[in-house]
Amino acid sequence: MIPMISLSALICVVAVCLLSTYINAFSTTTNTKLMGGSNLYSTVEAEVTTTEKKGGINNWFPIKPSDALSESNGYDTLVKSAYLRHILVASEEMADLISGVYLKGGSIPGNDETYIQTDGDIFNRLANDVSLCSSTRDDGGKIGWVDNPMNQDNQERLDKTNSVVSEIIAPDVIEMVFKQRVKGGDCLKLPASDGESWHIIRVDDLHIELNPSTMGAGTGSKNVINKKRNKLKGSGYVPLSPVFNKVDAEVVTTNDGIEDDNEQSKTIYSVPNAQYYKIVTTGCQMNVADSERIMGVLEGELGLQSLDSMNDGMVDETLITTPKSTKTKKKTPDILLLNTCTIRDHAEQKVYDALGPYTNLKRQGHPLAIVVAGCVAQQEGEALLRRFPEVDLVLGPQYIPWLGELLVEVGKGSQLCMTESMIWSEKGGDSTRDKDGDWMVPVKRGHSTRGWVNVIYGCNEHCTYCVVPGVRGVEQSRSMDAILQECISLANAGYKEVTLLGQVCINITVSVILLYFRVVCLYLFANHVY
Repeated sequence: MIPMISLSALICVVAVCLLSTYINAFSTTTNTKLMGGSNLYSTVEAEVTTTEKKGGINNWFPIKPSDALSESNGYDTLVKSAYLRHILVASEEMADLISGVYLKGGSIPGNDETYIQTDGDIFNRLANDVSLCSSTRDDGGKIGWVDNPMNQDNQERLDKTNSVVSEIIAPDVIEMVFKQRVKGGDCLKLPASDGESWHIIRVDDLHIELNPSTMGAGTGSKNVINKKRNKLKGSGYVPLSPVFNKVDAEVVTTNDGIEDDNEQSKTIYSVPNAQYYKIVTTGCQMNVADSERIMGVLEGELGLQSLDSMNDGMVDETLITTPKSTKTKKKTPDILLLNTCTIRDHAEQKVYDALGPYTNLKRQGHPLAIVVAGCVAQQEGEALLRRFPEVDLVLGPQYIPWLGELLVEVGKGSQLCMTESMIWSEKGGDSTRDKDGDWMVPVKRGHSTRGWVNVIYGCNEHCTYCVVPGVRGVEQSRSMDAILQECISLANAGYKEVTLLGQVCINITVSVILLYFRVVCLYLFANHVY
């Protein structure tokens, strides 16, 4: 007897086949990854950065972070220099072999052997073993800082700076590196200037220079800086905030660069008329990790104290309807920072509710700096300033390293919206910082034994249900060295648990979806056979 299949099961089979074909094709054309899966790629890169649609090209899927920058906030405007290492080999075949070993984490192509690490860095070991460059071989291939020849601010000093390394790496090779618009952790294979040998170049870090007073609106930029504030309707007050001044750094090293609860690791700003800050965090662990860095800046660089630790047992008169019944008044913050989440509409409404009492303080003439950070800030942008003119700074997550610089502008009376796409960098935007670790800003850990360590930011997948690419930007990985150093610092500081953070929906999700539909199809098929 021939088994019969019901109409619904047959429809499911056809639908799954069509869906599998579509998803596989989509994954092949648009989810192309850079080699190595950890911010590493060769000179052969993914060319698919657009998708076809009726009426023309929809340029919505940038693969490289620098592709997401606006014309006024371009790569060559931001990137001053790069810290490079290299391995020099005699032929392209050898370069391919060494690149393959490095990008596969030490696995030797064609056999089951593994290139054993001795110092935690395969690139250093490879440079020591096979590089033909006698100047850098014994130092793990270290070239050092090389200036970007396309950066206009570098033009006057290029001959002096890049000439130092010209015997190691030729100017035309340096130019090729920056034309690739690299970021920290990238690895490239490039021909040497002699036409025979080849460089394998790793970018350890970038130096990004941002001037908050000039990073305002330009061609295609989402950044907005209002130098002059209007009086608030209904009260007649011009919004006031504390004054922030930049001073010479006073370095105090604690816990191998990890911020502790008692000492400031660094003070590079002076805030003469402010003492306390209040931070409210909503959302995921990524937001919690961001808040730890924000608190590190506020305490470690500005010398402020958390208001929550100063007001135990007291009632905040701004948050109740009958403040006259309160005998002991609670101190009010000088800086309020809301680190927000936009995954659900209710989370956004909480932001608007929380702003109410503090915008009322500003309407009464209280000098308070109000900062909205996180995903709601990135999503709403300038619309937040229109809805709440009392807000001083709308801070996209990628601008946390420049919080101190931006508050200086706020203290001058400016109103800022900083949501333009940025490139991540361990060095950040301030050359006075000399710490290793994430962005080189102080971190105020919220737990004594558990630490968050970011390994990747943003996402390139653009799943229909997910907001991450829109509020966290394109996918950018931290270098393996930086991740390792932060974990080592945490271990040295006594932390027992490290959680690696990222928000990438990788291609395995597509495979899981397909597997799920196939299992459902088989189940329906089995239950509809007569």
